[in-house]
Amino acid sequence: MVIRSEYVVGIDGIAVVVHPSNPLSQLRTADVARIFSGEINNWSQVGGPDKAITVYARDNQSGTWDTFRKLVLGKTYKLTSTAERFESNTTLSGRVADDSAAIGFVSLNTIGRAKALAIAAGETRALNPERLTVATEDYALARRLYLYLPGVEPNAYARDFMSWVIGVQGQEIVDRVGYISQNIKPLLADISATPNSYKNLVQDSQRLSVNFRFHDGKAQLDNKAQQDVKRIVEFMKSNPGNLLLVGFAEGNGGSYSQLLSKLRAKVVRRALIRAGVSRRHLDLYGYGKYLHLSDGNDQSAKVKNRRVEVWFEASPQQLSQTGKRENLEEREA
Repeated sequence: MVIRSEYVVGIDGIAVVVHPSNPLSQLRTADVARIFSGEINNWSQVGGPDKAITVYARDNQSGTWDTFRKLVLGKTYKLTSTAERFESNTTLSGRVADDSAAIGFVSLNTIGRAKALAIAAGETRALNPERLTVATEDYALARRLYLYLPGVEPNAYARDFMSWVIGVQGQEIVDRVGYISQNIKPLLADISATPNSYKNLVQDSQRLSVNFRFHDGKAQLDNKAQQDVKRIVEFMKSNPGNLLLVGFAEGNGGSYSQLLSKLRAKVVRRALIRAGVSRRHLDLYGYGKYLHLSDGNDQSAKVKNRRVEVWFEASPQQLSQTGKRENLEEREA
């Protein structure tokens, strides 16, 4: 067996698109699966107009199709035999934009004139496929783009090229071609549909375009997370301010979930301190099981919820008000 080293070189999102006149603004992943399998065949069945649905999909050789099949259809559903298949994202989105009954899926950078729907993983919040939600992989249909090197004695030129690709300049090119780079950026987040305690916690901050996630029973950071730690260090060198690490956990709540979420935030804080971020510029908060991104029981859904968000406060005096966060923790407990 050939051993390979895996490198995340960018992030993409699969956008579920409809005609601009379609009144629907969001769908659950389960309903998307039922539509593309043909189980739902009229828009009225999901709150839309009384009109038969036209299904457009990518061809079997497409990476976009492969991701959609895994994330949406899974092992439960198969694509309807009536679906029209396309070799090009751009052609597919163009056809959707010209067909008032259509639905399709395309890569984030090829939405074009079509309308992208917000997607919810179960009964959780529906999120639009935007730069922030895709960069943080909060969006239900976000996907990582990879390159691989041999795990043992890779070619020196290939190794140098890979280092350049995941570096600042390489990631700028990822952005220019329409995917989402991993360069750290502060972005405004929509917190309108979140609890007041969460709004009070982050209202003076900007969300950084990165998340840290954890696998079951593991507290170590994966390869992407280790690179993201380095990226945050570089970001902080040119952006004086403070970071707030907000941890989340899966489960049904209670003191254990809050403790676990706080421990995960501590893991990220420790990694940042070791990498060179001053302890006095770091604060953390364990938010427990709230604001789930998926209500599924499979491993990928649980990993979505086991996360640590990173928020940036440009004003140093804001972080000194730690009493606000301590009081919040007491109330949530």
